[in-house]
Amino acid sequence: MHRVQKITRQQALTSQHRTTNSDRVKLILTYHPHSSLVKNVLFRHLSLLRSDPETRSVFPNYPLVSYRRDRSLKDMLVHSRLKSNIQTHFGTVQCGRRRCNTCAYVIQTRTVSFPLATFLIDDGFTCESRNLIYAIICKRCNKAYIGETGKRLSDRFAQHLRDIRQCSVTPVATHFNDTGHLGAHDVQVTAIRSCSSDD
Repeated sequence: MHRVQKITRQQALTSQHRTTNSDRVKLILTYHPHSSLVKNVLFRHLSLLRSDPETRSVFPNYPLVSYRRDRSLKDMLVHSRLKSNIQTHFGTVQCGRRRCNTCAYVIQTRTVSFPLATFLIDDGFTCESRNLIYAIICKRCNKAYIGETGKRLSDRFAQHLRDIRQCSVTPVATHFNDTGHLGAHDVQVTAIRSCSSDD
C-alpha cells in the first residue's frame, strides 16, 4: 500500500510497456493435465542443446513454455455460425475442376437404387466434399460398394481407380476386372450421406 501511495498521478496515467525478451523460443502446447511432463523433459535436456555449437545460438535463454486452452464441450456442441437450411442441390454434382478425374464418374441423382433398396440422398456434395459415406456402383450389374472416408471424395475415388487399373486384389478392383466387365468404364460414384469427422 505504501508503494502505491508514492506513485504520482502522472506516473499512474502513463501507460506501461512491457519489455518482451524476443530471444526466448516459444513452445505453445494445448493444455493437458500431463503437459508439465513435456516441460520437464525439455528443461532436463536443454543442456544437450546448449552444448552443441549448432543449436547453442537457438536457445540462448530458457524456452518460454505456454499453454493454449483445449476445446471444451461447449466448443464442440455450440457453433458460432448457424448452418444454412437452404440446400441448393441434393446428391453429388461435379466440382468442375479441370484436373478432377472424379467428375467423369459422378452420378448426378438424388436417388440411388441398389438391388434390395432405393436410397434417398438428403445432402448436397461435390468431388471436394469430405467426411462422407459413398457408393461405387457398377453400370453392368448394378452391384454397389459402400465406403466411408474422411478424405475428399475425389482423393478416395482416385485410389479406387488406381486399384482397378492396376488389377489390385481389393473388393472394388476385383469386381470391375472380373469377366464381362470393362474396368473403370463401368464405374459410377456418388456420395450418399455426410458424417461428422468424429464418427
